[in-house]
Amino acid sequence: MALINPETSIIFIYLSFFYNSLLAIKLIYDTFAGKVEKNKVAWNLISACLIFAGTILMFIWFPRAFTPVIGWDAFIGIILLFVNNLAVTILAFMNRIEASKIAKAGNVLFTLLALVTMMQYLHKISALTSFILPRELGWLTLIPSIGYAQFQAFLYGSIGYFYPTLIFIPIAVPIKFRKKVAIKKKDVVAENSSKARLNNGKSKSTSTQKKPKRDVFLDKVEREKPVEIERPPLFASLRRFMDNATKVIFAGLAILILVFAGLGIGTMTSYNPYTSADYLPVFPDRDDFEFGVSLKSVSYQTVNLSDYESLFLEELDLIEDLGVTIARLDVRMELLNDFEAELNQTIASLRANGFKIMLSTYGYAPPTWLFQSVSFLDYTQVIHNQSVKLVQYYEPDYLLIYPEPFGFSSAFIEDLQDTDTWVSVIDDTSNFIHSISNVTEVGINLSFNDFDPSINLFQNLWENSTLDFVGLDYYIIHARELDLSYYLDMVTSNTKDFWFTEFGLSAVIYGERTQAGALAGMLENCLNSEKIKGFVYYSLLDDFYGANTLGLVTETGYRRMAFTKYKEIIAEVLG
Repeated sequence: MALINPETSIIFIYLSFFYNSLLAIKLIYDTFAGKVEKNKVAWNLISACLIFAGTILMFIWFPRAFTPVIGWDAFIGIILLFVNNLAVTILAFMNRIEASKIAKAGNVLFTLLALVTMMQYLHKISALTSFILPRELGWLTLIPSIGYAQFQAFLYGSIGYFYPTLIFIPIAVPIKFRKKVAIKKKDVVAENSSKARLNNGKSKSTSTQKKPKRDVFLDKVEREKPVEIERPPLFASLRRFMDNATKVIFAGLAILILVFAGLGIGTMTSYNPYTSADYLPVFPDRDDFEFGVSLKSVSYQTVNLSDYESLFLEELDLIEDLGVTIARLDVRMELLNDFEAELNQTIASLRANGFKIMLSTYGYAPPTWLFQSVSFLDYTQVIHNQSVKLVQYYEPDYLLIYPEPFGFSSAFIEDLQDTDTWVSVIDDTSNFIHSISNVTEVGINLSFNDFDPSINLFQNLWENSTLDFVGLDYYIIHARELDLSYYLDMVTSNTKDFWFTEFGLSAVIYGERTQAGALAGMLENCLNSEKIKGFVYYSLLDDFYGANTLGLVTETGYRRMAFTKYKEIIAEVLG
């Protein structure tokens, strides 16, 4: 459950941008207004330049944060902010600048926040390029990245585990040198001469006359005259309040991020057995097992397919090299209605190159269908009609109907029905498909929710439907979830085939080694169980605009370790 809407995270960007910019401007103003000693001017200007340049570089890059573009400018920007914060923190602990104990603690916190952000950017660069840290140093970027994903999931739901959407610009630490009061030389000479005259007068008077008696009460009153306290102007008070409020907000965020980074250590180490050089999985020969991958071209397209052909040809080359037996396409109604020729060409090309076809039905895309805005009857009728049309037009080898009834589908349906109703609707569509085709195998892809004993959809479909196979869309967070026994224990008979219709792990969050290791561990468990007949990796390519960083290949064409690992496993199993 989300605590805040993901879109609201942009407020942190603007807050830190204005805070850092105003801080840099104030440093420059204080310098040229003569409020800084001459020998400290260079420090102020350097700090102001680091803060301003670092903030601008990160802020300019922010609109490209959700693209496959490598943010070298943002990485340089965060380095500049980190250098500033680190330098100011060191000077504070050396007592070279003004800083209370609380201020020093804040300096450390904001320096750590900048360091964590810098490691996240380095990790993203590593996930999008061939640059990879040595195995012994990988934890430097993995811990912040995994912890940050868990922090995001805490803030606004599970999307944080797939794509790092909340981007921080860490706030800068201000530099404040100790103020020294300058005393003019002529004032010192004048003060000394007046003191000397006074002392001479006192010595002469003491020899000729007695000290006059003074009223003790009057002396006390003179000494205790009230001193007028100069109140700061309203603007200064408001500025101080905004400064402290911003620091409190980012201090709280920094503490949360550091806490979740600590929790991320456990998640990272859970994958160690699969990322170790000593991990040697065993893959048996299987001639009854299908390997698949989900394609990006034409899948989910709803507006135009202007560049689909070049993208499809790129994907075709990749899957031929990969060696998979199945190409999966996720079809929206907009694609089926408006781009029939392009879909025909894509499927014909895949078949001509020897691939089996898996089509999945997803109805309409937003804004035609919005969340919690479609009636159950309308939703199921559209999926049924789409399924029939796909079989009549293309007769695919495999067809997935009604995606994740209590998962994906439930997000759109406003009047979600019970398990019995779902089973009846699914079975009716399955029976109809079988009546018009004896080639297409009909299946369904379920979510974790559909396996929940309180819902019991899986068991009902397994025992009381005419589906040919039942699949699970399986996305993991912790390595312990590679143990599939909980789900396989529910497969009590061999009346149907059991598949993993989706599996993926984000290289941008977990790193290339973890992605490849988790894929190897998953396939080792699948291939060593006779109950499992097929596996589809989601997806072949990243899709940053679709919040998908699970790809075996980046959008720039870099083949990750997982691509090579999947290729090796397929070759070993199929010979």
